[in-house]
Amino acid sequence: MHRNEHAIAIDAPRELVFRWLTEPELMQRWIGGLLEFEPLDPGPALGSRSRQVMRIKGQSFELESVITSFDPPAALDVRVEHKGFDSTSAYGLEEHEGHTHLTATIETTYKLFANRLLGGLVTREAQKKLVADLSRLKSLLESA
Repeated sequence: MHRNEHAIAIDAPRELVFRWLTEPELMQRWIGGLLEFEPLDPGPALGSRSRQVMRIKGQSFELESVITSFDPPAALDVRVEHKGFDSTSAYGLEEHEGHTHLTATIETTYKLFANRLLGGLVTREAQKKLVADLSRLKSLLESA
């Protein structure tokens, strides 16, 4: 199991930050490489599924996700499945004096031999992407 984690303080109320974590149109603005987001069930809600198309480092791939924990505006967990990996993203939001402290944790299991072999490298790249995505989210929310 490989783990990525990053925390960031955002000058916005957590209800607004939570919306940016769950609304497809908003997610496409801050998640790098997210080309398509298609809800498969009504939601966002516990158990709702979606299909995403991502493009990272010139490679496009399709993912399916399901919300496994839904506690607005405090927490959200999403499980993503792909033929090469499974991951769980957990978001925790705490509000302090009008600022939101957002913590994102991603745990990934690589299923294919090549992915397992390159797991350390992939995890380092995933960390860079996580930091960049959350920085973009902060910028967008604070400039609005």
